Amino acid sequence: MKSVLLSFVTVVADFIPWKTFKYCYYIGIYKTGVKKMKEMLVIRCLVIGTLILFIGASIIPTGLSQQQEKNSYGLLSKTTWIVDDEGDGDFTSIQAAIDNASADDTIDVYSGTYTESLFINKSIELKGKDIEYNTGTDTGKPVIYGIGNDNVISIYTNNQDAPVKISGFVITHSGKVHAGVYMEYSKSVVISYNVITQNHHGVELYYSETNQIQENMIVDNEYAILIEFSSYCTVSLNHIENNSHGIQMSVSNSNTITQNEIRDTQVEYGILLIRSYVNQITFNNFIDNDKQATFLNCLNYWHDNYWSTKIGILPMYTIFGIFQANIFPALKVPWPQFDLRPAATPNAIP
Repeated sequence: MKSVLLSFVTVVADFIPWKTFKYCYYIGIYKTGVKKMKEMLVIRCLVIGTLILFIGASIIPTGLSQQQEKNSYGLLSKTTWIVDDEGDGDFTSIQAAIDNASADDTIDVYSGTYTESLFINKSIELKGKDIEYNTGTDTGKPVIYGIGNDNVISIYTNNQDAPVKISGFVITHSGKVHAGVYMEYSKSVVISYNVITQNHHGVELYYSETNQIQENMIVDNEYAILIEFSSYCTVSLNHIENNSHGIQMSVSNSNTITQNEIRDTQVEYGILLIRSYVNQITFNNFIDNDKQATFLNCLNYWHDNYWSTKIGILPMYTIFGIFQANIFPALKVPWPQFDLRPAATPNAIP
């Protein structure tokens, strides 16, 4: 490489008008003597040095670009781990795979039932596979069956930029006051394409932000979704059905609830908002809930939702809530908000 570089510099150097430098050099001696001569020599060295740097810069990066790109945790590669309940993969336990995985690894979990409660504190992707791995007869989404006295899945990333993705599972059997999926001080978490059923809380977000709950079946839970002290989260394209309580949001701002089908809530409201502001509730279907929607001390944006209980010809749907002054907590004033352009027919929810 060095010999090629020197040869190239020599060839290029032949095209440089050195006579011009020589002429200037003699003129310099005539006028200012030795000092001017040194200045001209420095110029010549700078020209040659610039050529070497230019050529070197065009050659050296070629070798560096072949290195593996490091992720945000400084690791050179990602690994995919296999979990199979019959022992055909790397692990039979999902938690064991999580403990052994490095940041940004993927864990493929194959069909079967995994009785465990999971704890996640790093950036990983859990992917449920609805087929058997090698030997066995399991089919369907893998089931994460909680131990019954805790959250089925707990995610704590301390609000670091450490994305967690969980998709393709049946998540069930939380403790009596726990969740199927619980996120605390976490952000950039994506929960998608899961069946979340028979938990006390289907999904719970606590002091979290920029999380996404999308395209899940959230059915037969005590509470479908709890959002507490959280912001900039999105709940979209979910089927939220046959829960005792639907979505409950408390002291949470700037979230988006869109394109969900919320139906057959048995005891309370399809959606309840408490001291939460600037949330967007749009393009949802509220169908046959015991009570559709209400709020306490909130100001939010409602539009293009379908309400199965809308009657009459008025172009708007009224959501009745309560305003309660902190200095007079016993004074509760009925307060309306409006869906100014409710959908005439149910919105299409995939």
